[in-house]
Amino acid sequence: MIKKLFLTVLLILSLTGNVRADSIAESYETQNDDTAVAGGTGGAGSGENRQQIAQTFSHSSTFTCSQVAVYIRKVGSPTDNIILDIQTISGGVPSGTLANANATKSIDASTISATIGWVTFTFPATFSLTGSTTYAIVLRRSGSRSTTNVIRWGNDYLTAVYLNGSFFGMTETVWSENFLTVDFDFRVYESTAVSTPSMQVIWIN
Repeated sequence: MIKKLFLTVLLILSLTGNVRADSIAESYETQNDDTAVAGGTGGAGSGENRQQIAQTFSHSSTFTCSQVAVYIRKVGSPTDNIILDIQTISGGVPSGTLANANATKSIDASTISATIGWVTFTFPATFSLTGSTTYAIVLRRSGSRSTTNVIRWGNDYLTAVYLNGSFFGMTETVWSENFLTVDFDFRVYESTAVSTPSMQVIWIN
């Protein structure tokens, strides 16, 4: 007597939300000029003399922020770090206070290309930004003042149409709004959970 054994394979698919994906939540990407972040102290408040540069923005709804990209290049041979913060607003200008403890990231300026392009600052952990609230992307330097070894941030000069923010420059530790027709290029990324399939195989006699 010959016994035949038939096996049925049961495949069970399930979804697990253990992967996150990043997408652009807010951005401005038109560029025809760039401006230096000189760092340090001093300066007359214009051109290469700005200690820090900020671009404010807001988004229509609350989202989880993971990273920010800015359109920058290096000039000369900067040896310090370039630091990007997301700061809150106080009195209409960047407050100096982070929107979250994780809302800051530094990159070795020497690793940035001399050809302008998008450089991404990935924060150490994600955090929430509140919808319809204005924040500032602040670009600053860790080293002493220089107008020759610098990072230059790409911007749209005189034709800017970004409606949800403005450009600010700092000199002598004081922020001021500069040129309503100038906006700096940025991408703020939202992190969302993505369900990914997993497979379970069950053999049934």
